[in-house]
Order: sequence, then C-alpha cells, then structure tokens
Amino acid sequence: MLTLGKVLSRFKTLCENNGSKKPSKVLIAVYGVLERPRGCAYNATLVNVVQSVTFNYSIPHEYVTIAIRPSLEDYEIDGTKMGIKEAERWLSLYNSSYTEVYSAEDIDSHLRRQYGPHAFGGKSIHTEPFWRDDYKEKTIRNALRMFFAEYRLSKHLATANETTVAVVYSADIVLNRAINQRDVQRAYRNRHTVYLTANNDAGGYTDGFYLGHVHAVSKVLSSLRHMHTYVSRGMIHNDYERIVKSTFKETGVSRRTLSAFGFRFHDFIKVRASGEIFGSISCRTKNLVDEALCPNLKRLKCFYDHMDEAQSDKA
Repeated sequence: MLTLGKVLSRFKTLCENNGSKKPSKVLIAVYGVLERPRGCAYNATLVNVVQSVTFNYSIPHEYVTIAIRPSLEDYEIDGTKMGIKEAERWLSLYNSSYTEVYSAEDIDSHLRRQYGPHAFGGKSIHTEPFWRDDYKEKTIRNALRMFFAEYRLSKHLATANETTVAVVYSADIVLNRAINQRDVQRAYRNRHTVYLTANNDAGGYTDGFYLGHVHAVSKVLSSLRHMHTYVSRGMIHNDYERIVKSTFKETGVSRRTLSAFGFRFHDFIKVRASGEIFGSISCRTKNLVDEALCPNLKRLKCFYDHMDEAQSDKA
C-alpha cells in the first residue's frame, strides 16, 4: 500500500531527476545456469552490454543474479562434467550485490506444488495442450524453470529506485552488437516500454534479453504470476515467446526492438557448456570473445555487415 509519505518521496525523486537524460543507476541482472557459457560470454558482454549501458562506466551499476544450479553430485551441464572449482571460477565473474540460488530439483518441486493441475481446475501447464506439440517434457521443464527465474527477478526489481534502468539477460546469451546508448535514454524516459531483440519472435516476442525502466522490466518478467489468467482464457499450443508477448499486453508494457537489432537468428548467439553454439555470430563479437575459452569459435564462420562497420567507426 502506498502511504502519503511514499507518494511524496517518489514525487520528490521524479522532480529532482526531471529532464535528466540518464538513469542514476543500471541494474544488470543475469539469470539461468550461470556457469553454462564457461566464461565464453564475458569479454563480449562487457563491451556490448555493460560498457554501453553504463556510458563507459560513468553510471553506477551493480549485478543481480538468479542462479539455477545443477545437481552437485555430478555437476553436469549440457552433458558436460564441470568440477566445483571451475564452476566457482565462472560464478565469481558476476560479483553480484544480490543473488538467489535454487537447485533445478527444488524449482521443479515448487512448480509441481504451486502450479500443478490442482491449481488450474485439472488443467496443466506442464504438458500439452498448454504447450506447442513440439515442446516435449524436457523443453517444458526448462521453460518453466526460466519463467520461475524471471519471476524471482521480477519481484526483486520491483523494489528498485525510480531512477534505475534494468538490463536483464539469460546467462548463455551473447549479443552480436553493442547496445545503443540512446535506447538506454529512451528506456529511462519512457517507463512503459521495454526493448528486446527480435532474434526469434516465433509466436510472440523473443525472450532472453530485456532493457527498460526497472519497473517496466519487472512487469514483463512476471509471466508465472499470470499463468492462471492464460489457462482460464483457454490459451493452448503456446511457445515461450507467445507467453512473453501475452505478459507484455497483460501488464500494459509496449515492446520495442533494440536499435540495430531485429535480424532473425543474427541478433545473438547462445553458448552451451559443451562448446556448442546456436545462432550466427558477428565478426565484431567473435573478435571480442576469448577464443582460448571458446575453441569452437575458431572454426565458426562469422558475418560482417554495415552495422559492424558503423559501430567500429564509433569505437
């Protein structure tokens, strides 16, 4: 409940920052299996994301992480064994000011208890027909885990200061281009818009990367909260992207595509612990990645276009 004191405090903050073109802080939130990229995304993300959204570190920033941990017995990710020491090395890169850690098993158990058929009048969000018929058991389980992680971030971001912009991304994503700083300014001014890529919109909006005013981003990460609404409306044959789009509409937030993005399967790549890479990588981003950590990139062809050239000219 908003008290008079809270209302006056928010009004004062908005007045003090009226006309400001930049946020006072950037929250960089990473979620999912944080160890998955095995450091492969680190250098490229520093340049394409962190350096850009903080205006070359002139804006204070801090990391927030929601970690999904594999079984500690075998510590296997994407079919690849990973020792505890190696995992700790990758986790230390984030230096988070706030973190939540959940085992995959605990998330699955929670979802069965709170979001089982008993909660939806006998219908299930764990099987077809709620999901598309090509979404098999493992895909559905992983999708729900990610919705859980996004929802945990949603709750945390909702408590952030009014003058904050949030950048949220899945740990395995590596952008092919740098974020345009004008998008950060626009996101700060327009507090009902969130910027996404359009790497694979499928039946809705591409998930995995979100930029916007912290409270707008908090809203669009709340899909799990709205599952009852989607089931009651009879939504069936969904993919992840369609649910993301539904949550944008449900919360009154508009979607924009990031400047210089919007190229199917060319906006970002996904990196697996096994070294497998999904998507097409730009030559610019390939040059930013530590190939000692990512030997597969040595054999990967990259694409080069006018946007790479334009951004190189600004560097």
